[in-house]
Amino acid sequence: MDRQKRKTGEDAAKNVTPRVRIKELRTVRVGDLVPNPENWRTHPDEQRRAFNAAIERVGIADAPKVWESPDGLMILDGHLRAEELDDDAEIPVQVLDVDEDEARFLLATYDPMAMLAQADKEATAALLEQLDASSDLEALVAEMEKAALLFE
Repeated sequence: MDRQKRKTGEDAAKNVTPRVRIKELRTVRVGDLVPNPENWRTHPDEQRRAFNAAIERVGIADAPKVWESPDGLMILDGHLRAEELDDDAEIPVQVLDVDEDEARFLLATYDPMAMLAQADKEATAALLEQLDASSDLEALVAEMEKAALLFE
């Protein structure tokens, strides 16, 4: 589909060049990351098992988002990684150039914005069929279906 045809609303009429807020990609020790006291997400055991299975199979394939708070590199996205990985493990993080209010906005909206996406049932089923099934993957898919996150 043509990118311009997908845009809707007021933004479709604007040619906005967004500010890039990723300051740097930095490798840090997991134990040096500061959990965000305002984090509202929880991570059930099913998610933890699926995360650990993915780490074992693929490794680190995404970088937590952090900001330079007065207390240190505070997590905006990636709390589960910080909780599950060894404190001495070194991982990449995206250091964002944001202030406290912008950090709070990102913390509040990052996951809900992603949850607005819808799944194409046929495309998802075709993709899942190509994977080597594991009990953790099957459990994760079942939980997502139960929560109506996968096949809405």
